[in-house]
Amino acid sequence: PGATALERKLCRVLERFEDKGHSVLQAFDHFDRDGAGRIGREEFLEGLRDLKVLKGAREADVELLVKRLGKNKEGKVSLEAFDQWFRDTKELIIAEEEGGAGP
Repeated sequence: PGATALERKLCRVLERFEDKGHSVLQAFDHFDRDGAGRIGREEFLEGLRDLKVLKGAREADVELLVKRLGKNKEGKVSLEAFDQWFRDTKELIIAEEEGGAGP
C-alpha cells in the first residue's frame, strides 16, 4: 500500500525540519516527551497535534501510521524504528510521484 495523506504530511514536516539542519534525533525528541528514548502512542499523538499534522486526518490513517512506525514489545517506537519509517516513507513517496512501485 502507498503512503497515506497523513504520512505524506508528516514526512513533509520532517523534511522541512531536516532542511533547517535538524537531525532525525531532534525530530524524535519532539515526540519523546518523557525522554525515555521511546515514543508511546499518546506522546506521538500529542506531537502530531503540536505540528498541526492531525488536522483533517482520519482515525484509520492515524492508526495505520502508528502501526507502520513499528512498535517494540512494549508498544513503543524506538529512534531506530522512527528513522527507518522516515527513510522508507520518503522513498515510497518519491517512487509514487515518479510512477514507480516503491520499495
